[in-house]
Amino acid sequence: MNSSTQRGFTLIELVVVIVILGILAAVALPRLLSMEGEARTAVADSVYNSIRSASNMVYAKAAAAGQLASANYNVDIGGGILVNARYGFPNTNSNANIQNLFEGLSTRVSWVATARPARCGSTARRTAA
Repeated sequence: MNSSTQRGFTLIELVVVIVILGILAAVALPRLLSMEGEARTAVADSVYNSIRSASNMVYAKAAAAGQLASANYNVDIGGGILVNARYGFPNTNSNANIQNLFEGLSTRVSWVATARPARCGSTARRTAA
């Protein structure tokens, strides 16, 4: 009697495993590519919301100072950083003004990161270009 035991996989088992791996790869690859697009969209949304937040901060400071009717007013957003505002909104005619706006935001990163955002029912929408 021949009592040797054979070890290994049959050809059918190997083909089935390869087919299953191919199906999984075909399903997973488009999802991974979709996630990359979603990540890019999330970054763009984050930049948009940062600009919007900075603009709202300047508007609130100008309103608190009673300068909403002023066509030219420098708003101190903290740390001695001045942002030129027109009627309460940041004046975007100057690159230096935009840079000051973002520097003012970056000085508050630790506060923003620890704050818990309130649900304010914003109606802002992102539009595709």
